[in-house]
Amino acid sequence: MYIPDTKTFFIQRAKVTASVLIFSVFCGFTAAINLFAGAIMFGAAITFWIVSLFVYIPFYYFCYSVKITEGYLIINRGLLLKRKIMLAVREIQYCETTSFLPKTKFGTASINIYTCGSKITTCPFDIKTAVKIIKELENYK
Repeated sequence: MYIPDTKTFFIQRAKVTASVLIFSVFCGFTAAINLFAGAIMFGAAITFWIVSLFVYIPFYYFCYSVKITEGYLIINRGLLLKRKIMLAVREIQYCETTSFLPKTKFGTASINIYTCGSKITTCPFDIKTAVKIIKELENYK
């Protein structure tokens, strides 16, 4: 039976222990970085959610208007990027209201306006307003 020299044995044990220690520190450091990055991503997600819920969505609806004047349907929309759409009422082929489960639950509906080759969807209105807009468009034809 071979009995190793105690000095060599302890040096080999020290090398293995040092390797395990270095690997453990590396794993712990990597985990800490991932935890820190995860916390930053979570904070960014929460911030985005709060900004969109309390800033963008209310301003999106306040910055939206539909007007019917002298044979034209004018849709103004946009918070940061303003967009104005002018449609001649005579070019509109038909209109319809669309509403799926969440919109129906809250009593809102969007208006789909179909022209030759395009479709425009408005932001949700309450159902009475959507029907009123469609009837006004029909009166102009």
